Amino acid sequence: MIDAIRRNFADAVQLFVVPCLVALLPWRLGYACLRRMARGGHGLDAAAEAACAIARRYIAIDDEDAWKRRFRLFKLVERVDTWLLLLRPARWWRRQIDVAGSWPTSPGRHVLLTYHWGGGQWVFGPLREQGLAAHFIARRTEAADHGSGRIARGIATVRGRALARAGCLGVLFVGDGSRARIVEVLAQGDSVLGMLDLPARAQQAVFEGRLLDHAVRLPRGLLDIAAECQAPVLLLSCSVDTATGRRVLRLEHVPAGADESVIGAHYLCHLDARLREEPAIWHLWEAAPLMLVDADADVGEETGNAPAALQ
Repeated sequence: MIDAIRRNFADAVQLFVVPCLVALLPWRLGYACLRRMARGGHGLDAAAEAACAIARRYIAIDDEDAWKRRFRLFKLVERVDTWLLLLRPARWWRRQIDVAGSWPTSPGRHVLLTYHWGGGQWVFGPLREQGLAAHFIARRTEAADHGSGRIARGIATVRGRALARAGCLGVLFVGDGSRARIVEVLAQGDSVLGMLDLPARAQQAVFEGRLLDHAVRLPRGLLDIAAECQAPVLLLSCSVDTATGRRVLRLEHVPAGADESVIGAHYLCHLDARLREEPAIWHLWEAAPLMLVDADADVGEETGNAPAALQ
């Protein structure tokens, strides 16, 4: 009982109290506080150590202390972003975001593909302003996704409200019937935003390519849907300028009419560039061994159909 109380108290402080207080500060001061906090602690040391240990298998890390500090910094920024979305108006966010790349000339339905790299809860605002209002495709969260106690479940509710305030049209949870729902949303003229850099589940069809000079396999469900629906595809990656705290949004268009193999190749190329540029802010290093495989490993038979999670 004492341990449970301690875990829940730590979650309340780390996920609610501290991020909310930082979000109330002028951002320059708040970001300076986060940079100081990133030196260690705040429940992130173990995660940073584990991520760094796995990342060393795939990339060269010259300064591990700096690497872990950047890992912790982006985790802290992501926590604060939830509260900034609730507390700051759209005009404030417009002043904070630098865009690299061009927006689509024709708004309307798009398949928007992003990554578990950086942090982009705020991206729904810019998307909506550009005529790309989108639903978010996600799995259901668990307490362990955010903290170690039951109170951590509450942050998922807060994040849902923050996403709605930012302009998200709603969350489409993967599972039975999600593929049909995604196709329906696209047919209505709305966009969908999802991430493919995840380990494939059993019976999921995959696409293959190269990432960090290793063979990689990722779920291909959204690629199949984009090709089938002939929806324009836009790649997005969202990060933070570590010196200033300004947000950076990179946009890359996939050629019109591309099939799933071409879309997948562009997706991996964009992710590879981001990981080489700033590897510490990829949130899925612990799952990397499930995605990055030996080049000569047995692929197994693909069904050619959409992943089970999108059926």
